Amino acid sequence: MAADIEQLCGDLGLHKVHVLGHSLGGKVAMQFAAEQTAWMDKLVVVDISPRRYFSEHTPLMDAMLALDLQSLESRSAVDEALADKVTDKSVRQFLLMNLQSGDDGLYWRINLPALKANYQALMAPVCEDSTVTADSLFVYGALSEYVTDEDRELISKHFPKAQLQAIDKAGHWVHAERPQQFKQIVEDFLGDD
Repeated sequence: MAADIEQLCGDLGLHKVHVLGHSLGGKVAMQFAAEQTAWMDKLVVVDISPRRYFSEHTPLMDAMLALDLQSLESRSAVDEALADKVTDKSVRQFLLMNLQSGDDGLYWRINLPALKANYQALMAPVCEDSTVTADSLFVYGALSEYVTDEDRELISKHFPKAQLQAIDKAGHWVHAERPQQFKQIVEDFLGDD
């Protein structure tokens, strides 16, 4: 996936980029920053560290895969159908951002079967042998278990220029739970040249 970002940058004729990623996207962003230092300007990683993680999102993928989207006619119907398995409304709203409508009805824009099949490999550690010197911001939810004290030490080891910023009253879905605070922190970091 980091190679996909490089390809996109080349296709768009970009020379220096800011890269932001949440969770798995954050791991991809870290890997890209480690491999493609010439492309990097600033890195923003949201609620993830470079360590190995385990299958905490499998129940979300299972809930999404279990839905018969052909029998559901609206976003609100999908929301209602997910509510039994995904009780947090803000998490459901985040997941529903991946719901699309086409000529054949509703469909998930992401490849859920491929994500589930490759989830363990995707959760592997990144940047184990790297030191990333790009200006970096690691934003995490103060209530999240994804960035622990040990993770903050690991981040500082591999990203020596990293700023770490917790957002109070937020969990793993920090950008969905506290969007204004998140937006301000990221804007301040990206605008701080």
